Amino acid sequence: MWELPVRAYHWINAVALTALLITGYLIGAPIRMFYASEAYQLYWFGWVRFIHFLAAFIYVFNFLARLYWGFVGNKYASWAAFFPLKRWQRREIVDVIKADVFEVKAHGPSPPATTRSPAQFTSAPFWPLSFRRSPASPSTPA
Repeated sequence: MWELPVRAYHWINAVALTALLITGYLIGAPIRMFYASEAYQLYWFGWVRFIHFLAAFIYVFNFLARLYWGFVGNKYASWAAFFPLKRWQRREIVDVIKADVFEVKAHGPSPPATTRSPAQFTSAPFWPLSFRRSPASPSTPA
């Protein structure tokens, strides 16, 4: 279903973002891993900065490649799959929010099935709301 460039994009982003987070933390709050009397004797912080900038360039160019692939990729990778421009797509967003967030059964005919719908993309900010305590769970741990 997902083409190789889209899968590679996500894995490259995951690795680059992890490298950015780790090296960014080390740059913001450096630790004293080694001791030397002169800075040139141990150049580990220079390597941290180099890896940080390299990961940033990879992240940016990977994003540009994904923008390009949004125009030339298949129907699942195209930009039309991300933006709910059609009426049935907007209706599907409301149905997903009702079912996943408010746990209300949606009525009416189901919209055409898609593998990665705009409703899933648009409703992502509301997912934390669906992790509330259910009334059936006990109030105190056993």
